[in-house]
Amino acid sequence: INKHPKIKDEILENDSIYLAFKNELEIYSGLNRTDEEFLTRIFFKTRSVFDQVIKKYKESGSLDSTLMLKLGEVQEFSEKVKKFQVKGALSHEVQDLVKDSVDPLDTTSEVHLKELIDANNLTPDVLERYLIIFSRVFKNCDDVDNTKLIYEIFDYLVEAYICFGFYLMDEFANLSKGIGQAEVLLDEKGDLKIGKDLLKILSSFIPIIAQVMLHDGIGHSNISNIIVKHIEKYKVDHNKNQYKLFLLYFLLMDIDIKANKNYIEEVFTLVTLSPLKVSTYFKLNFYLAFKAYQNKDLENFFKNKVRDSQIRIDNKSIEAKGINRILSKKQKANILRKNKDS
Repeated sequence: INKHPKIKDEILENDSIYLAFKNELEIYSGLNRTDEEFLTRIFFKTRSVFDQVIKKYKESGSLDSTLMLKLGEVQEFSEKVKKFQVKGALSHEVQDLVKDSVDPLDTTSEVHLKELIDANNLTPDVLERYLIIFSRVFKNCDDVDNTKLIYEIFDYLVEAYICFGFYLMDEFANLSKGIGQAEVLLDEKGDLKIGKDLLKILSSFIPIIAQVMLHDGIGHSNISNIIVKHIEKYKVDHNKNQYKLFLLYFLLMDIDIKANKNYIEEVFTLVTLSPLKVSTYFKLNFYLAFKAYQNKDLENFFKNKVRDSQIRIDNKSIEAKGINRILSKKQKANILRKNKDS
């Protein structure tokens, strides 16, 4: 791709080929960090797919109001999450065991032919692949001088990951409609695949999933200044930008937890919606378990913040003020009706 521009053009012009060359496009961008034209073409290719997804979830109002319409108060879920509390930092050995169980190392080294991907069938996997390619290319193109373009892409990616999370919620909801409360879905082998209760739990975890995906896609120290500037921009009208602020604060902390840990105080002040308070509690427990081993000061810091976060979940008065600011009477009625039905 690097030596033969025609091959690059062929890949970019055919979406089925483009999606199959995820790793090669990432490598190319790493070798050509100033290639603004390449970054722009990837941007427009992603927009051709994701503009409609973003438009759908912004039609009902702000992204915060869409989050509340889909998840509501999450009271039952928050009670379950509060029972999950890390007692202290995990050793590196235990951390490795946890990581291996979640993401086991692939030891196969066979050479396979590229399999074309059906770009016309916009499944969750296909949409995610568009986002992954775009995110990794953006992260690598850190020597592009066009600041306006970089900021525009950053804004777009934040909204794209949020709306992809909403899309996954709708996919979970559609799956759950086909099964009863006590039923499960089985795979082709007859093994347990997923149940309705699990689908509901997965939906409640979407803010965490979106945040982790955003960090996996673009998280790097070279964008820290961009994150801080966008945080300052969103803080001006923070009541309508809580979801974005949640993603960016924790993106910054994921990049450098020691340097940025004190931003958690701003999260406590500015991010008050119920689903995001629960997600904050879960994220802080993660930091305590995986980021504080053999650092007593950091461990004590996160123990205190986990405790404070748990208190915030129980404080409904702060949350009610935030909800009233972003939701219309009709939207509030929809939340009450949804919670009643569930």
